[in-house]
Amino acid sequence: MFCGIGPFVVPAAAMGCAVYANDLNPASVRWLRKNVAVNKVGRRVRVSNMCGRDFLRQLVASPGSAIAVAPADTPAAALPAAATEPPIEAPALVFGEFQHVLMNLPASGIEFLDAFVGAFDRRTWRGPLPRVHCYCFSKEADAQADVLRRAEAALGCALPDAEAHIVRDVAPSKLMLCASFVLPDAVAWRDGGGQSEAKRQRKGSE
Repeated sequence: MFCGIGPFVVPAAAMGCAVYANDLNPASVRWLRKNVAVNKVGRRVRVSNMCGRDFLRQLVASPGSAIAVAPADTPAAALPAAATEPPIEAPALVFGEFQHVLMNLPASGIEFLDAFVGAFDRRTWRGPLPRVHCYCFSKEADAQADVLRRAEAALGCALPDAEAHIVRDVAPSKLMLCASFVLPDAVAWRDGGGQSEAKRQRKGSE
């Protein structure tokens, strides 16, 4: 959702993954498109330039007819030329449903988790709910417990199977971590009481 210039997008696409890439910053998106082109992975990347919340909502609400994704071992000659940059497009599930969401905005990514509440429609979403990987910072003594608590607060539900691993030190007494979890049924489904369930659990924790 916050892809920047593509430090995760390009390696994932090079390994054969189809990627929906989005960033709000036009300059980041400009360099993302160049990096995608230089690395010849344009057929596996769809680029958007908008607010992360709007991107997610539009993406899951706009199913498209899935197109074939070039496999990782596709000859370079069969892929777009290095000078060809992917266009900026409206979100659409042209590659089919996504299985992972990577939120690479450690300063405030957790604050965007509420965008997932009630975002998915059982009538149109054909795959399992995705696994979310949210990068974040913590200065707490128990940093892993801290980020999981904040993630639960943002979603308004418990995350019993969530994990948080330390990525690296960024400053004295400040860590970067990544919280990973499968999006819970309790809050994800639009027609399954996701929004009301999240509100109920938030009130119960106040």
